[in-house]
Amino acid sequence: MTASEFINKFIMIEAKAFLSIFEMSISEAAYAIGISDPSYFARFFKKQSGMSPREYRKMIDLSS
Repeated sequence: MTASEFINKFIMIEAKAFLSIFEMSISEAAYAIGISDPSYFARFFKKQSGMSPREYRKMIDLSS
C-alpha cells in the first residue's frame, strides 16, 4: 500500500464516521475532515467507495 492509498483509506474511515452522524450535513462532514469544497468531497468519496455520500447515508440508514 502506498502512502497516498493509506492516507485516502484513513480519510474514508473518518468521512464514514462523520457521515454516520445524521445531525451533521454532508458539507459539515467534509469540513470536519479538512476538505473545504463539498463537491470535491463528494467526488473523492464516490471515487474511493463507489457511492456518493448521500447514497452511503441511505445505505447505513436502511441497515439500522
